[in-house]
Amino acid sequence: MADDKKASFLGDTKPHEHDPSWAGVQTKDRQFQNVPFAILFFGVVIGCVAASSWSFSHGRTNAALCQHAPDAFAYAVAMVKDNRGALGGMACLAFGIGLVWLLLLRVFAREAVYFTILAAIGLVIGAGVFLLTFSNSNIKIAGIVVLCFAAVLCLIAIWLRKKIEFTVRIMKEASSSIGANPGTLLVSVAMATVFIGVAAMLVASLVYLNCVPDQSQNVRLLFIFLLFGGFWIMLVLVGIVQVTVGGSTAIWYFSHNVNASSPLSPTMFSLSVALGKGFGSICVGTMVLAIVATLRFIISRAQKAAEGNRLASCILGCVQCLCSCIYGIIEFINQFALIYVAMHGKGFFTSCKEVMALIGRNPYSTVFAHALASVVLFLGKVMGVAACVLAMSGILKSKYGNELNSEQHPTAWVLTLTAMIAYAMMAFFAAVFEVAFDTVIVCYMEDVERNDKAGKMVSPQSMRDAVTEQHTGVKTYKENYDNHSNSTPGGAYGGGGTSNAGAATAYSQPTVAPAYTGITA
Repeated sequence: MADDKKASFLGDTKPHEHDPSWAGVQTKDRQFQNVPFAILFFGVVIGCVAASSWSFSHGRTNAALCQHAPDAFAYAVAMVKDNRGALGGMACLAFGIGLVWLLLLRVFAREAVYFTILAAIGLVIGAGVFLLTFSNSNIKIAGIVVLCFAAVLCLIAIWLRKKIEFTVRIMKEASSSIGANPGTLLVSVAMATVFIGVAAMLVASLVYLNCVPDQSQNVRLLFIFLLFGGFWIMLVLVGIVQVTVGGSTAIWYFSHNVNASSPLSPTMFSLSVALGKGFGSICVGTMVLAIVATLRFIISRAQKAAEGNRLASCILGCVQCLCSCIYGIIEFINQFALIYVAMHGKGFFTSCKEVMALIGRNPYSTVFAHALASVVLFLGKVMGVAACVLAMSGILKSKYGNELNSEQHPTAWVLTLTAMIAYAMMAFFAAVFEVAFDTVIVCYMEDVERNDKAGKMVSPQSMRDAVTEQHTGVKTYKENYDNHSNSTPGGAYGGGGTSNAGAATAYSQPTVAPAYTGITA
């Protein structure tokens, strides 16, 4: 009955056992993990510095790059320089939009989710109707197929409406955790600044290396090494943010646990873990991602070289698609593994195994919630970019008037740069929110497995109601008990000699500290 449905939610693998002393996040007695990978990383960093220095000293960019530029290019550069203040203002505007966006996700998470779903279905319907306007019968058939697909999407949305509600609850919780730990945004800004600096240095080094007169085999290998090292360094910076945000969110989630030992600053504690005892674990997962990213770049160069050969281009395209899928899967696993590293202080491989087992016991809710949240975040990024581009267009229009978009005042470069800056800012906020979102999912799944049967869950009642409703069709644990108490001896939850009233009370009034600031019903 109720226990059987709970078991189907947790899967066939053995879940965590209840431990009265379990605190949620290990804040003491951590050990250094995956140290050899950290040493290897620092060796690669030293190698990249040496390779960059060599490329700057041997590259001949004057002959290769500094030829006389066309007038259109010169006008575009002058246009960007003339509006550098406005570009800085757009960066500040995008940053402000990102902050407001996080606040709106906390207040209007349900509206954002349903707007995203309705917008997607509406776009599909619009595409189908547009195809039906053509006179060609084949195109009309394609339009009918698209409309049928829209109908299927509607049915899927109705069927998954309870999982959608669960996603809304998680999004509100994630937004609350960021509000409780604003220091994570400062750490993320610092890492993003370093990220931009590393990316700029990487691009400059590769340009100079590509302009070395003698393009020997060693130079090509140095190019690949520098590319791999740059990818690895940038991904490690992203991993530091993931561990910092994940640890801070987990500490906040379990802070009202009676056994929890919360540090004075969850953000600084998590950052110290990322830069200290958990740094080796960060290096492991990001190294694999850097290898795959380097392979994707090499394959893209090979595709460009094989443009005249259709068979080779097709094969390389398939390999590139496969590498992209592998990269996405590894990226997904790596993020959850680093969240587990931040929570429990275990090595990367152990964390990867345990968190994937946890997700394997909760596959549908985890994957669906993660995917739906990603779509909502992408829509937010698009809206932020659109707002900044429109604002910049208005500034340019008021500044240049009828001369706008003439040969002397081209707008394409300025607007493109504005879109890139805005997207980078919005992507920064989206990345922080996504890590917090995934952390809340992991924390909740562990909370369910360890504390649900003992009636000691630390999550808010509203979130438990959302999960109970999506799997049992009832709103609260008390109602679930009432529906099954007549058919199960000793109570719906196997209470033996426990009275029905006592069992219902244990599940309708779980132990939650009054100071908890998470979401409410």
